[in-house]
Amino acid sequence: MNRSEDVVQKLAYGISHDMGAQLRSIVQFSKLLEDHLDKQLDDKTRYWLQLVHQGGENAQAMVEAMLRYSRLNADMDTATHFSLNKLVKSVIDEHVCQWHRSPSHSLQIHCNVSTDLPDIYGLRDQWYLFFTCVLENALLYQPKAPTTHEPRIHIYSEKSADTRQITIEDNGIGVSESRMGELTRPFMRDQSGRDYPGIGMGLSYCDRIAQLHGGTLALHKSSLGGLAVTYAYQDDGEPNKLTEQLKDK
Repeated sequence: MNRSEDVVQKLAYGISHDMGAQLRSIVQFSKLLEDHLDKQLDDKTRYWLQLVHQGGENAQAMVEAMLRYSRLNADMDTATHFSLNKLVKSVIDEHVCQWHRSPSHSLQIHCNVSTDLPDIYGLRDQWYLFFTCVLENALLYQPKAPTTHEPRIHIYSEKSADTRQITIEDNGIGVSESRMGELTRPFMRDQSGRDYPGIGMGLSYCDRIAQLHGGTLALHKSSLGGLAVTYAYQDDGEPNKLTEQLKDK
């Protein structure tokens, strides 16, 4: 880890520790106050207290996300070669199970994953987070109507010249094209997703992971109608060369 990354991580830890304690107090005492004054509260005052409580919880989530973001670094000492197909399968299996446990999700998820995803060199935990964030977004940002709408996800790889691209497409609500370039910024959300839960960090994690592994992240309109997320990196057929490049980061 270089000096600037170390400074950022220490700053984020300090903020999360000190601010986290204050936010916990806000969350806990606003709830205690609401419970204690339960029968004395009119609807407007109860609503205000609930806003304080919810705002505190959101701020806690943002502080924790900032700390997690700062801890993403290029410590390639623990990097390995691994099968992307196996990793993607494990992520999909976990989230499909979670989806079907919810009583509000009775429809099928259609996942089409190419069998020729490449083996890659890098930090497996970070790539697990990468695909988890993209898949969670693909499942979350689905139309609320019609109720017969079924999520569809397509994951595939393409190679041209010395560049490899890995793309995840969905048939969700998509993103306005004017905002696509901004959505990898921390805590940035598109207006079309304001009615959905979240703090806007998933694509920020993905962009950071892409950079740490020597690649780039791009967002564009999916052929399925939703969002397509593409990770692109140099692939000249020399894995040892890539290994050394990443270790130098």
